[in-house]
Amino acid sequence: MNSKIKILQQLRIPILLIVAFISVSCNSFEDNFYSQLKTKSEIYHKTKKLQQFDLSKITNFDWDYFQYIRGNESVEISAYDIKKSLNLNFDPKTLDLNKTRFYFFKNKNLIREIEINSEDFKTPYFTINYCNKDINKILREESVFSLSAETNILLFPNCRSK
Repeated sequence: MNSKIKILQQLRIPILLIVAFISVSCNSFEDNFYSQLKTKSEIYHKTKKLQQFDLSKITNFDWDYFQYIRGNESVEISAYDIKKSLNLNFDPKTLDLNKTRFYFFKNKNLIREIEINSEDFKTPYFTINYCNKDINKILREESVFSLSAETNILLFPNCRSK
């Protein structure tokens, strides 16, 4: 019994470090994402020139493509609807109000799921367009977006897929 307690005590710190790292990396993604959107949007408003927004530069991990789903302020998006809409091969969680969830894939396997706040009037409203309306994913090499922002921020990918 004592050996089990010692093992648990030894594992406690590494587990806490892993949890802290995951929390910081997710918050860091959200902070970097909105900071870049805000900065690029402000430049666009001043210059009226499209701005480049590179999603791959704010991720600190390797991925091949991503998919995303944006919630709204009045109705949760069910796990069933997310799975159907994004054609996922796993069961996602329901998306809460005012959240946006990114699914990052490597070799067709989900490697990271990041959920960010997307409350209206508190965070910049953005829409990401897909290159191919039939395939709702964006490849890493397409993730350098042209940003325009008249009323909402529109992100147009650098389309290379067919």
